[in-house]
Amino acid sequence: MKKFVPLIFFALFPLISFGQKNYRQDLGRIAVITFPDTPKTTDLKPGLFYSVKKDEIVFFASVSEIHNSFNDHLTKHLIDSLYAAVIVGSLKRPDAKLIYKKNILVDNLKGIEYGFRSQKNLMTYYHYHRVIYINHTLIAYGLTSFDSLKNNNKELYDFYATFKVILPHSQISQQTIADALFNFKTVMWATIALLAGVLIIFVIKKLT
Repeated sequence: MKKFVPLIFFALFPLISFGQKNYRQDLGRIAVITFPDTPKTTDLKPGLFYSVKKDEIVFFASVSEIHNSFNDHLTKHLIDSLYAAVIVGSLKRPDAKLIYKKNILVDNLKGIEYGFRSQKNLMTYYHYHRVIYINHTLIAYGLTSFDSLKNNNKELYDFYATFKVILPHSQISQQTIADALFNFKTVMWATIALLAGVLIIFVIKKLT
């Protein structure tokens, strides 16, 4: 079970916080993102979580490697299932409801974007995430707000736009082994990601 902890880590984020102006944060030497202030770094083994609270918004990014023994079975199709499972895991509590989801391209790499809302102590929180798998690593970034944001919200999409992949394209991979292993691994880690979602929402509730 230990080797699958990265999925548990990634289905669940938002609220951790703090922060100096426009700080460019390295994300595993794979990508960078610019925060509106110096982020607080939290080690949530097996990954790192970066966050800045500005007014009523928490900006975050997180990065975690997937264990090699798990990653060796990833395929292009499994990445699709991974993204789907992360979303389902985020919504595993009865107070969480999906607002939207869509496939995206980030620097011509396949990712997922989704939004959902959750509640704690009669307060409603709105979470907006992007998730991308690159070179054995899951990277997520986005924000949590006390107010619902429009689909074209400038603050959200300005933050999204600061995310840049810094690896040369020739060194980037989003898949590994052949598609033959698809069925067995999909069922196995989709189940794990569901459990991940439960844990993530629990962590969020504890932080708010």
